[in-house]
Amino acid sequence: MTADEVMDKEEDDENTLEDGDGTAGQDWDYMYGALELFTSKRKRMQIMLVRNLILKIKKRFNKEFERYVKLRNDQIEQIMEKNVQIQELLEKLERVEANFESKPNIIENPNLVLQVQDHEVGVKLYTTKKELARLEAKRIAEEEHRRKL
Repeated sequence: MTADEVMDKEEDDENTLEDGDGTAGQDWDYMYGALELFTSKRKRMQIMLVRNLILKIKKRFNKEFERYVKLRNDQIEQIMEKNVQIQELLEKLERVEANFESKPNIIENPNLVLQVQDHEVGVKLYTTKKELARLEAKRIAEEEHRRKL
């Protein structure tokens, strides 16, 4: 699916408020106006209708989101294929140039948001006196070993 096809489909979706089963437009017909909600029965009915509408909107959003994720992945795959072709041509021409590499954003993977890499922490580790003594002894031993050689 190309980007033009996605844009055409998006315009079609905007023109129709229907879900895949054609019921989203009908649900709006049953909604009461704000000044018509007198009885508790109407209020409960309105709550149920609003919940159903919200569920349908969420489902439609998820379908659209999945479509865009698939489109994005397809585009990245095409870029990688073109990079391979470019690299082959550069090898034939005996030239060395850097290609565009798509790197995923950290926000795209929720598990990576909570992980902290070592280079992100700018604090020097605390070393105890025992560790300092052990490191000093190790350094002295290495110096003596180098002197002997």
